[in-house]
Amino acid sequence: MFSRLRLLTARSLPALLAGALVALPASTVRAQQWQDINAPNSYWNNSSSDGTNCNIGYILRNTEGSCNNQKPAGWLSTSGALVAANARVLQSGTGTPLRFFFGAGTWEIELLGRVAGADVPSQAQFGYQLFDDFDTQVAVSGLTTLTTGAGFYLWLDAWNPSSDPRRFYSDMTTFEADGFAAAPQQFAVFTSLDNAAKPEIDEDDFGFFFELANTGTYYVGAEDNACDRPFNTIANSNSCAFGYTNNRNSFSDRDYNDFVIRVKAVPVSEPAVPALLASGLLLLAARRARRHRAL
Repeated sequence: MFSRLRLLTARSLPALLAGALVALPASTVRAQQWQDINAPNSYWNNSSSDGTNCNIGYILRNTEGSCNNQKPAGWLSTSGALVAANARVLQSGTGTPLRFFFGAGTWEIELLGRVAGADVPSQAQFGYQLFDDFDTQVAVSGLTTLTTGAGFYLWLDAWNPSSDPRRFYSDMTTFEADGFAAAPQQFAVFTSLDNAAKPEIDEDDFGFFFELANTGTYYVGAEDNACDRPFNTIANSNSCAFGYTNNRNSFSDRDYNDFVIRVKAVPVSEPAVPALLASGLLLLAARRARRHRAL
């Protein structure tokens, strides 16, 4: 089992400080947030090694070309446009990996499909973890619904590097492999223009991270290869599969199409509101526990 507590403890090691998120002034972070999908560094039009026009931007707009190894087969032909041309992408700031989690409320989490994402039977591959429960990680393979008073974040098992454990977290800048090394951004988040409200901003020892409100629909594109040109961004280069010939690409193409995920807010019935507000107090306790464990 992957231990979130272990990860939080390990990331406080001095060796991680150089690779952790550089703290930015709050004003700088607030100026970033949701940007037009056509803005520079939006992860919208990155190239893809999976075929013609197969990065996350073309997929969400349903303008993709010939994309290899779709799972389920042919799912892109029936997906339709998932976002409008004026959609927004969440940005953290120049040169800093995106960190985010979803806030309290009732949510639907659905794995819509994948393009050339790796099959690793021994790994759960993708799922969520509640913000106030560091030891329970739930795998998602289709559609699931959860109600939380503390919020949740996403995790993703990597294909490259292939070291075990090898898990990314959406609210972290570290990677659970190679002594919890610093990892590049593995998630890209999109939403509609009318849902692009300013997210809440929280802060820990490693900088800022965003809390996405329980409103509307978000789309998350995940990248399962963290090995980048021109050098390996993971601390131990031996863990990256450079030189493999079994259809494993040594370097990440950063197309964010290995997992395409929909996270949708579910309206809460009026009788359930008081209970949800009461359980929301857990969020404050979880944040205090988070900072305590990071020290």
